[in-house]
Amino acid sequence: LGLVQQHDQSFEAIHVSAAWGKVAKMPGAGQRGEEGVVLQLLQVLTRAKMQELGARELANVAFSMAMLNGSGRMVVDDELVGELQARATATAGDFKLQEVENLLQAFSTMGITPEAGLVEAMPARGGPREGEGSTLTMEITRCTDARGLLGLVQQHGQSFNAIHVSAAWGKVAKMPG
Repeated sequence: LGLVQQHDQSFEAIHVSAAWGKVAKMPGAGQRGEEGVVLQLLQVLTRAKMQELGARELANVAFSMAMLNGSGRMVVDDELVGELQARATATAGDFKLQEVENLLQAFSTMGITPEAGLVEAMPARGGPREGEGSTLTMEITRCTDARGLLGLVQQHGQSFNAIHVSAAWGKVAKMPG
């Protein structure tokens, strides 16, 4: 908390991303106490630096948010996620395959369906640019049970790309045992 408060004016995009990662890896007390203050400050800093966040920072921030949300330490801020998606769409051509996978896995973990514009804007090496690929992604994210997901894998498995695999893993992770 001290570092974030002391240096918040000099934070750059990489610092914002690193701070999210550090908080996500620390044991915490949730939205109460110092961690709650740090999370609120990080959300403010993320918004302030949004236009400076590159592909790596966007993926790392989203991944850290998903970790914090998954552990019950943070409630997803839908408005902030929307801003992250808009920035990711604007910088989609800069994403490497691993960053595409991390970003989409983070959204899936948080129960967020990526906006169609984001999915379509991702580079061909990581995701679809045409309607069929984004349609398949939406079908995967709408699956409610293992049988439906298995049917999609059997029907479209050969055309699955990194986004489809990431979305499918996200669905599997959320399915009851």
